[in-house]
Amino acid sequence: MIKKTFARQFFIILLFLLQLFIYESQPGISRAAPAGQAASPAANFQMGTDATVMLDKLAGPEGAEAAKEIATLGGGWVRLEFKATDPTNLKRYDRAINWLHIYGVQIMAVLVDPFATCYADINERDPAVFAQWVRDVYLKGCGVNTSTSVHQLGFNELTARYPYIQYWQLWNEPNVCGFLQSDLNACGYGLWRRDTTGGERVGVRYGMQKFGALLAMVYAERTNKQVKIVSGGILSAYNCSPEFDTPCNTNAHPGPDNCYKLLPWENYGCDGGVNLLVNSDAVQNFLKTYQRLPFDLLGLHPYQFAAWANGYVPPADYLTQDIQRNVRRFVGSATPILISEWGFDLATTTNQPAACKYPVAAPTPQDCEQNISTLMTSVVEGINSHPDLNISHFFWYNYADQTAAIQAGLIDQAGRKRASYFTFQGAASKLGLTSQQQSRAATFVGFVQAGINLAQTGLSR
Repeated sequence: MIKKTFARQFFIILLFLLQLFIYESQPGISRAAPAGQAASPAANFQMGTDATVMLDKLAGPEGAEAAKEIATLGGGWVRLEFKATDPTNLKRYDRAINWLHIYGVQIMAVLVDPFATCYADINERDPAVFAQWVRDVYLKGCGVNTSTSVHQLGFNELTARYPYIQYWQLWNEPNVCGFLQSDLNACGYGLWRRDTTGGERVGVRYGMQKFGALLAMVYAERTNKQVKIVSGGILSAYNCSPEFDTPCNTNAHPGPDNCYKLLPWENYGCDGGVNLLVNSDAVQNFLKTYQRLPFDLLGLHPYQFAAWANGYVPPADYLTQDIQRNVRRFVGSATPILISEWGFDLATTTNQPAACKYPVAAPTPQDCEQNISTLMTSVVEGINSHPDLNISHFFWYNYADQTAAIQAGLIDQAGRKRASYFTFQGAASKLGLTSQQQSRAATFVGFVQAGINLAQTGLSR
């Protein structure tokens, strides 16, 4: 009986190794772009996609195939948000991360606020008191495993549980309305207050004070000092607060040359995001104490909400000029920038410029998709041409459509690859391959050793 069990286990391992070998021997699988599509430039920076929508597939019976599909895209990175951190839910993440690891896909994890199930979110005006919440809950987790509650793992426990993940983004879009659930009926992820005079415009300053406290506390007191900390992706819209920041481009304040001719509340040049973060009390105190900022990479979401208010500007120009003029003023080029979200949604024109209008009028859905492909090519060319900006990573939002309400994926709900898929793949053609091959080789060796160990154990019985 023992020998039969041993033989069965060894046979399963051999089958897996054979599958991995077949995948390794076909690096060009599914890489042919549709006929007539222009070749895209190869990127000189790391590329990835948001793959949170793929969690169920990665954690399910088709996990190996889903991870292989993501690896085939290229780039070698995914962004994965932890929406719940109790042990039961983490089993799904365990399986998903294991398959991504096997196929050599690097992961940037996003940790926002999965603690609402075991902790009443504080509605706290004082960032110093809020910092205590970060110490007690965000870092350490909360709750206990009983018949009525479960423990939600905090940052320290998560980094210990997942040593493969070396990049952690803290929060997401902190400069949009709503932070914690009881923090003024949160709408979205942000840190704004909405119960103060002036509403959202004054709230962004309050919110970025709290976000600065979050970053400073985690960076200083985390147990794992080796993982890279990415500041939550700061959104490049709704950044001006006239109560505190001089508006740009008004008759009274025409603004410096680096201001775009947009409405003040749309103008990233006024920047109530990066500016208010870096100049928050907690970040300034951290800087004085440690002579550095409390993050390793600056996370940005430079969506082009207002980029085309006065006509089309290629992303190659808009995005790079925006960062050069309005971000690098506050965070020097020694700190890499990680663009953790960028893309276009075909389902709505409410929040993003109509991809069906630029760079050319597009009468059909297919033409709109081709526009998005062209816009992606432009942004790759722009980042390539500005190595001085030190943009280290670029994540497309997102890998695949999950619902008809959000159609921002490289792949639609039916599984069809859009034109942007092949543009991304072409741009990533020189990326991730070395790291993926090294990771797969190490995994291959590990499985071979496991087989040898199993064989030795079986033979000794």
